[in-house]
Amino acid sequence: MSTLLHVPNRWIHDVVGELVRVSAPGAPIAVGLWSGDDVEVLNPEDLDEPRRFFSRRSDDTVQRIFGEHGDVVRFQTWPEGKGTESGPGAGQWTQHYQFLVLRRPPLAMARSEFAEERTGWHAKIEQVEAARTPRQSPSATSLPGSSRVRSSQSARWLPSLSETSF
Repeated sequence: MSTLLHVPNRWIHDVVGELVRVSAPGAPIAVGLWSGDDVEVLNPEDLDEPRRFFSRRSDDTVQRIFGEHGDVVRFQTWPEGKGTESGPGAGQWTQHYQFLVLRRPPLAMARSEFAEERTGWHAKIEQVEAARTPRQSPSATSLPGSSRVRSSQSARWLPSLSETSF
């Protein structure tokens, strides 16, 4: 389902932020889109009015947008099919399919709080957790349901993608 393809760029951060907000901490969010050259267009093949709006984004743009809201743990593309298997534009647009999995940060945070740098939200989460919880011993502890180890130096305790079914 490629519904986010129809969200204008001016609203995309609000929409992705809401997806993150309503998802469980650490939850994977799977997204599929059709690529483009960072253009917003009305589909010229639509016969009915109003024609469908498309915000077609490049791979770099998609990864940057979603990366500001969490950790893009998987990104892959595959070519457009032929005939009935083609995407929007009935084979007339140059495009491929984009699929990504966004891992929601462990704590709900505003985009501006972790948009400072690509891994900025990890440091911010550690600050928030340190302020909320009493100091634990510096030894690492394993969390239930996770093969990763959480220590005072890392907030990367989420299960890996291979451990998660969705």
